[in-house]
Amino acid sequence: MRDLAAHVAVEIEGVSNVADYIDEFTDVTTESVDDVLTPGGLFNIAGHKIKLFGDNPDVGVCFVSADEAGLRFKVSGHLAENTVSKLIGGAPALGAGLWKVEITTQYAGSGNTVLKSPRVIESAFTLTVAEAAS
Repeated sequence: MRDLAAHVAVEIEGVSNVADYIDEFTDVTTESVDDVLTPGGLFNIAGHKIKLFGDNPDVGVCFVSADEAGLRFKVSGHLAENTVSKLIGGAPALGAGLWKVEITTQYAGSGNTVLKSPRVIESAFTLTVAEAAS
């Protein structure tokens, strides 16, 4: 087996960024998971290496429209929790439609090391904001 190992070559063709991801979005108002977003309500995002860190102005949680290119809203204000695996905050007042979650951070994943350029983590799911009841 050892003789064979000397003749085996491993070539990495691409690096998959599986180290950071958004695992689950919970709308606290409806208790919906990865499905509904209540404008102005609280949200809980679970994931890995999602801590908001760094001084780049792009760092933060954004809701990006899946219906209208270029439409995005950044969460303003203080987050109730900001850790490596959980973010809790308030959703902005969004219009009806489909939205993706986007986290931009300079968190490197160890200690207080800051990445030179921010990295973006996008949700694999879309959230639905319903029309306001009249």
